[in-house]
Amino acid sequence: MRRYRVSEEKVRDILTKPQSVVSGHQDRKIAQSSLNHYILRVVYVEEEARRIVVTVYPAEKERYQP
Repeated sequence: MRRYRVSEEKVRDILTKPQSVVSGHQDRKIAQSSLNHYILRVVYVEEEARRIVVTVYPAEKERYQP
């Protein structure tokens, strides 16, 4: 998150209110939302009653939006 200057608050917002959630590898999920001219992707796993963030990264919208 520090590398891309994304706040913990922004990550929490995306996890609670994503524009979309897609399946990832190894039972991971990816919550994503638009952020400026990028899409911010939050990769996480669900364990019991909590979500554990694996990684966060910005990506080009054209690559991940239909």
